[in-house]
Amino acid sequence: KADQMLDNLDSNLSISEKTIKIIKGLYDAGLAKKIDYDRSIVGINNIKANKQQLINQKTISENTLKFIIGMPIEQGIELPENTFDASILPEETTSTDFINDRTEVKVLNKQLELLEWQKKATVAEFYPTAGLTASYGWLGQGKKFPWWNGKDNGVYWSDMSSIGLNINIPIFNGFATKAKVELNQIDIEKAQTDLKDTQLALNMAHKNALSSLNNSLIAINTQQENLHLAEEVLSNTRSNYQYGLATLNDLLDSERDLADAKNNLTASKLDYKLAEIEYLKSQGKLKTLNGNTQ
Repeated sequence: KADQMLDNLDSNLSISEKTIKIIKGLYDAGLAKKIDYDRSIVGINNIKANKQQLINQKTISENTLKFIIGMPIEQGIELPENTFDASILPEETTSTDFINDRTEVKVLNKQLELLEWQKKATVAEFYPTAGLTASYGWLGQGKKFPWWNGKDNGVYWSDMSSIGLNINIPIFNGFATKAKVELNQIDIEKAQTDLKDTQLALNMAHKNALSSLNNSLIAINTQQENLHLAEEVLSNTRSNYQYGLATLNDLLDSERDLADAKNNLTASKLDYKLAEIEYLKSQGKLKTLNGNTQ
């Protein structure tokens, strides 16, 4: 935006310099007052002062951006000329399938799945359980250490085995399991509500971003027409001023209106880009610095 504002100021400065040449010529010919010439000089000086302030703001903004993204301060930043030009407006679609691909929704779906499994595990505590155990081993006995000794050294070995069956039948535990199941169900319903609210919020953000995108494009078209009209008004007013059919105030007002039209167009383009970012974000297509999307 700062670059385009500087371009606007350079353009306004060029227009003012053309105007002051006309006023200077009329003044030298005795057809204009010195106050008219002085006012034009003041206007040009104000434009130059605004330009210098904007250059300073641009430098500070660029250094701040470099610091945020970890870029060397000495390194320059170059932006394409058409960075803020409006691209093709995305078509509105009634499909909301992209919402299910959002990270927020995927996390909530997985959380809901885990809660349902947790409830099933709690319900399983009502069921009888059975466990089967078996073991087999060798036992050595004698006067000497059993290892590395056998019957010849008075050590006798024998094997042993066992099989066990454990059956657990839940009868009554003070409704503790029933309470846990109810708590699990509450957690599931809460997760379902969170999922629904998140989907609605994402859908609303998408619709709002699309609306902002449309409105910004309309504003750009309006400001472009307004800019063209302001240029025509300035050209006509400048001609009328040369022939004494318009006052200096009319001429300066025309220049001011043209400058405002340029700045308004620049602001509309910036609003469009911000709306475009929100639109891509609402679809989960906005890439972060690490290459992920959000």
